[in-house]
Amino acid sequence: MRQYILMGLLEKFRKRQAETVPETKQRVEMGIEDFDAWLKATFGVRESEASDSLARACADIETGFLDAGIALGALEKAKMRTEGDMCTRMNMIKGSFATKAGASLASAPRLHAKSWDGFMQFIEGARRVAIEAGDVSPKQGYVLSTYFRGEGTAFSESIRRIGTSIDALSGRIQDLAFLGTLRDARNGINELSEMKTRKETMIKKIAAAATNIKAAEKSLAEARAKTNAIIASKAWKDAQKKKQTLETLQSEIMGLEARLRMDTGGVSRLMKKLAHETADKDAEEFSEQPLSALATFSKPRLESLFARADSAVKNGELDVKDSDKKRMRVLMDAFPAVMDARAKLAGLKKNEKSIGLEIEGSEPLAEIREMHATVARLESGLERLLTEEKTSREQAISMAESMDEKRKCMESLMAKEGHAVWLKI
Repeated sequence: MRQYILMGLLEKFRKRQAETVPETKQRVEMGIEDFDAWLKATFGVRESEASDSLARACADIETGFLDAGIALGALEKAKMRTEGDMCTRMNMIKGSFATKAGASLASAPRLHAKSWDGFMQFIEGARRVAIEAGDVSPKQGYVLSTYFRGEGTAFSESIRRIGTSIDALSGRIQDLAFLGTLRDARNGINELSEMKTRKETMIKKIAAAATNIKAAEKSLAEARAKTNAIIASKAWKDAQKKKQTLETLQSEIMGLEARLRMDTGGVSRLMKKLAHETADKDAEEFSEQPLSALATFSKPRLESLFARADSAVKNGELDVKDSDKKRMRVLMDAFPAVMDARAKLAGLKKNEKSIGLEIEGSEPLAEIREMHATVARLESGLERLLTEEKTSREQAISMAESMDEKRKCMESLMAKEGHAVWLKI
């Protein structure tokens, strides 16, 4: 909290600086990489003098804590010479205070760096220790002032002197504000340098992306041109004709299979009963897969199966509906046509397989499949490259805007110290 208060005082001083800006010197232009050297050449002597002066003040405070420790040692050794419980109690109260104060003094700060951060940390640490070491309860105050007046007063005075020195140090707003400005300037130039590096990396990525995009667009155009050339070739047209022939065959096959299912499907229930009553394996297989049985059973085997079924129906061996009997008679009458359809279906499927193999091995179709995959891959890669390039451009623009804001802050800091600086980024 006290650091925030002191920082508030520094901010007030900086505002007073802005209201009474020193006479500005002629503008100096420089690159980011030259700023540190310029800062040292321009403010090095003043920074050294301010830092040394503040460091001496810190050394005085450190010495003050050592003196306070000596005074506290004398207080610890002091004893009431009278006998009795009251004497013992007074010594205990004094001892309790000395122990607590000694623990606080043991954490007295040392100045570790002659910088704004170092001085601020020292001031806050010293103030905290002084307050804690000098904190006296009413009872302790009474005992120290009444029974240990000399030693107690000496310790109290040493803490008071430390407090006065701390107030004097923290009151040197001009020196502290100056060091704070230099710290902000150095931090700012480091940030600018990092931003510049990131921006340069982004620009390289944009350039690389542009090259990759150009190459990808060329490859994609070549792939599309090759695809169009294949489609325009005689071999491709021949392959397409074969595909049309295959589609026609497949349509015929579907029609024949539908017709055979219609011709034989009605007797499936009858065949199932025949299999159940007579353990006829052919009847069982036919009832489960009529089209498969038609395709694989020989003509004599089918004739024998249908004859057994027809005989069982006529002889009343099977309890079937009249509709099933009718379907059996229709199938027996249509048997020659069914066999013709079966033969034609077998021929069509053979042709289908042959043409399918020709198409599968067709070079134009294989090339087209390959080119379609290539085009899809190139299109996906190009889209990714375009997205990456767009993202890099947006990041580069954002980084440039951030750099410009940081540059203005840096120039404003230097203007408060009477220097017009133009940073080239």
